[in-house]
Amino acid sequence: MATLGKYTVPPFSQKTREHNVLDDEFECGICGRSVKTPIQHEGIVINAGTDWGDDSSDQNDPGYMGCWAIGSDCHRKYKVKQRS
Repeated sequence: MATLGKYTVPPFSQKTREHNVLDDEFECGICGRSVKTPIQHEGIVINAGTDWGDDSSDQNDPGYMGCWAIGSDCHRKYKVKQRS
């Protein structure tokens, strides 16, 4: 099961060019590179692509963009760290 996370950069903000994503892959919600299955990390995109949401985000909100795969490199670099 994929972990749901929040990130220190806005969704799609690190996308620098178009990437070729195959039919059996998903696009990273941060950089746009392909993410192979099984997906390990995901992020919920809200406010028409400007913010990260969580499980309580309203799926009926017009700005809700759904759950996006997050590549392992982006997850490691941009994951919001939990405070102890």
